[in-house]
Amino acid sequence: MTESGLTPAGPGQADPGPGDAPPDGIQALTEEINRTREDVGQTVAALAAKANIKARVREEESEVARRLRDTAGKVKEQMAGPRQRRVVLAAAGVALLTGVLIAGRRRR
Repeated sequence: MTESGLTPAGPGQADPGPGDAPPDGIQALTEEINRTREDVGQTVAALAAKANIKARVREEESEVARRLRDTAGKVKEQMAGPRQRRVVLAAAGVALLTGVLIAGRRRR
């Protein structure tokens, strides 16, 4: 034991650095334990999520399906534009041709 009442670090044990000094008081120690528990809990939850292959595959499937729906919608919108123009042009052409035919019959 040293003068401070702490045992010196043995072989394989690192000396505590300035940030690793033991906290003062029971309240500080309790807070540190609670923070450590929370950190460990979050780490365990993250590892469990990574280990759940079925859930990860389902998430990936739903993401791919969403992207496919978005892409299909965009392609549909892009295709609708030219198709609508063709329909309008065809309708205009039919109307023009009908008008020409009607005008030609009236002249006779």
